[in-house]
Amino acid sequence: METLLLLWLGSMFLTPAYNSVGFQQLSVPDPQGKTLSPAVWFPSVGKPVSVSVGPFQQMVVLDGVVSGTRLPLVLISHGTAGSEASHYDTAMALAANGFVVVALTHTGDNYMDQSYTGNQRNLTDRPRQVSVELNYMLTTWTQHDRLDPARVGMFGFSLGGFTTLVEIGGIPDLASNDEQVPDAWNTAVVREELPKTPEGQVVNGAGHFAFLPPCGEALAKQVPQICIDGPGFDRQEFHRDFNREVVGFFQKTLIPYR
Repeated sequence: METLLLLWLGSMFLTPAYNSVGFQQLSVPDPQGKTLSPAVWFPSVGKPVSVSVGPFQQMVVLDGVVSGTRLPLVLISHGTAGSEASHYDTAMALAANGFVVVALTHTGDNYMDQSYTGNQRNLTDRPRQVSVELNYMLTTWTQHDRLDPARVGMFGFSLGGFTTLVEIGGIPDLASNDEQVPDAWNTAVVREELPKTPEGQVVNGAGHFAFLPPCGEALAKQVPQICIDGPGFDRQEFHRDFNREVVGFFQKTLIPYR
């Protein structure tokens, strides 16, 4: 499917207003499928400790208390065979700037279970899973009273971009050297069918997996295909800019109601 990232137009970036980022792993019942296991990041206070999320390490306040009220919520949908950890650095950046971020591991299309991959069920069940997760966060999550239900956004990568389009519609961000899902028969098809031409950006030199966090040594050995970038492309530098832009976009679009 198309490489779509429901992302940003603005570049506003504010200094984090919170001392730390909190983190939780949740268990969310799904009436039509397996229990979902999303991860949640949020502004918090306290001493961060090193906590693993997938193959990555992050400094977070484990099971901390949410700081602030009427906070915007951003959902993340990963690409095929990904997980809740696939965009953890972007989630951290958002949480440090006052957003609550929730990322699920899609049932049937993750690194451990690809039983839905490549069939129609995946295309219909992914958005349904997101709806289950959203409803849980707004009504059942133990700290749901800290959320502003009028300010909800979504971020998606690759098939997660398709998932996001199904949920809300959005703005594509494209990789110029994408050999996994070339624009001509993926994103371009979607773009041409939308009633209004979306605004987008092309990231020069970026391959399909450039939007995933920089890999550590162990991950690079285990799955080198998602860790190798083209000549001259600095993924760490790109992600610093990328995360600033993502934060700026949601700060611009999820404006508090007054």
